[in-house]
Formats: sequence, structure tokens, C-alpha cells
Amino acid sequence: MNKICILKNPTQEYAWGSKTVIQDLLGQAESKDKPIAELWMGDHPKAASNVLVEGEWQSLDEVIERSPESVLGKDVAKRFCSRLPFLFKVLAVDSPLSIQVHPNLEQARAGFTRENSLKIPLNAPNRNYKDENHKPEILCALTPFQGLKGFRKIQEILALMEKIVSSNLSDELNRLKIEANPIGLKGFFTALMRMDKSRQPLIVSEAVRLAEKLANEDQAFYWMVELNKAYPGDIGVFSPVILNLVQLEPG
Repeated sequence: MNKICILKNPTQEYAWGSKTVIQDLLGQAESKDKPIAELWMGDHPKAASNVLVEGEWQSLDEVIERSPESVLGKDVAKRFCSRLPFLFKVLAVDSPLSIQVHPNLEQARAGFTRENSLKIPLNAPNRNYKDENHKPEILCALTPFQGLKGFRKIQEILALMEKIVSSNLSDELNRLKIEANPIGLKGFFTALMRMDKSRQPLIVSEAVRLAEKLANEDQAFYWMVELNKAYPGDIGVFSPVILNLVQLEPG
């Protein structure tokens, strides 16, 4: 295949998506009653693109499978086992996304094999590994975009946390001070995310109350307040003071 072909691409509906952006991009005004979060272009088994070949729509993964070298090129087909080595997405983010953790390649292959052996359907809510690939990502902003990526330095986390929490979280913070290393950080973050639901409302409400007073001082506190508006009382509200806040401009 040595020509450019037309693709018909699937979309994904998630609660954080937009009711206008991708719909307008695709000219689908009739779909504006539900949020569309992602437009996928690729051969992912969950939702492969369709490609117009000789006047007929065919699934891209099947087209590649029939003739991988002619579609991908000999080197790419050999290196990536006759699979397209990327999934191109257009994201339309209308509200904060959940925290995501991506496996490395070895973990992804083991997890995918394990869940297949357990016969967990690809679309099951308890399915973690939808394919056997790791998920390194490149993000190119089309509009100004703020996100969270990777953990802050431990001393930075402690300094920010101490401005917005009281004795209600002192045990967890003291353990992090004593074990200020990756293992200690893992323990701190795990304790925070798995905190008993009965403790969360008081800790979050107190932290947000103090963060409101500091919102003009640091964007981390501003985003804590904003996250609490979207997900009131959720322990994930602490994410901006634990993870690195990044600002992306178009391009």
C-alpha cells in the first residue's frame, strides 16, 4: 500500500469529555447530548479505525494483518510484530481526569496474559490491561492545558502539605519525614489513597479551606480548590501538591 487512505475513526465516551469539541471536529451535531472524550486513530483491538480500501470500508487491524509489510513497511512490521506501534488520539477534556498509572512493557505483557487467562472481557470494568503494550505518551496541546505528571520532590511535598493540613494527617507526614525516599513516598501516597472513608471528609475540607487562602500564592493550591469543586471531598484533591503541575501551550 503506497497511497494515503481515508480513515473512519472510533470515539470513546467518558464522563470527563466534551459535548462539543470532537462532535464539531467530526461534524456530528446530533451527538452533543453526551460527552465524547477521545477520538482514536489506530489498530487497537478495542476499537480499530476503519480504512477505505478500493471503495470498501475495512478494519485497519485486519488490513495490516493481511499485508503488514506493505502497510507498515518491512522494518516496522518486523520490529513491532506486524502491529501499528502507536495509537493516535485527539482528547477533549472538559473536566479533571482520574489519576493514571502506566505499566512498563514487561508488566503490561504479564498483566495482559494473566487477565486473558482469567477470561476477563476487554470491556469489563475490572479489566486493567486492554492490550500487551506499555503506554509511553507524547502530548501536544491544541489549546492551553494544565496537567499533573510525576511526583514532586519529597521536601517540596512536605513543605506544601504542611501549609494545608493539621494534626489529622500528622502520622502520615511524620512517617514521610522519617523515610524521605521513594519507599517512604510510596507508603505515604498509598496511605493517602487508601485512607478510610470516614477520615477523608474532615481532612479534605480542612485542607481546601486553607488552600483557598493560599490560592493566589501557588497554583497547586488553586487547583486543589478547583478539584474539590469537581469532586467534593475526594482524597485526590491533594494531587496538585504531590504531583508536578505542568502548563502546556498550543504546539
